[in-house]
Amino acid sequence: MIILLDFPRLKTLIFENDSFQKVKQLSISSLPSLESIEIGDNCFKDISSDLYFRHFPSLESLKIGRKSFYNETNGNMVSRMLQIFNCSNLLSIEIGEYSFASFGHSFSLSSLPLLQNLTIGSIENDSYNFMYLSNLIISG
Repeated sequence: MIILLDFPRLKTLIFENDSFQKVKQLSISSLPSLESIEIGDNCFKDISSDLYFRHFPSLESLKIGRKSFYNETNGNMVSRMLQIFNCSNLLSIEIGEYSFASFGHSFSLSSLPLLQNLTIGSIENDSYNFMYLSNLIISG
C-alpha cells in the first residue's frame, strides 16, 4: 500500500517506469499544491482497489503511461473503477495503451471545468483501454 497524505508544498509527483508493480492500493490526498502527476509505463500492475484522483485544486496534468494498472498475466476483468473529479484546474489527461484494460466497473470524469485534452490510448496501435468497462460517466 502506498499512501501519500498531507504534503502541502508538493508540486510534481512522478512514478518512473516499472514502479510499484506489486502494490495493491494507492491513495493520494491532501496535496493542495500538486500541479502534475506522471505515472510511467508498467506501474501498479497488481492494484486491487478502486482508484481516485480527486480534490486536487492545483492539478493541471495527469499522465499515465502504457500498461499501468493492468496485469497482462491475469487479463481477467476486475470490478474496479477509476474516478477523476473535483480538479478545478485540470487541463490534460493522457492514458497510454493497455492501461486500465481490465477495469470493469466504471470510468468517471466530473467537475473538471478546464479540461481541454483527454487522450486514451493511441490511433496507431490497438489500445485495449477499459475494454471491459460497464459505465462511462462524463459530467460537469
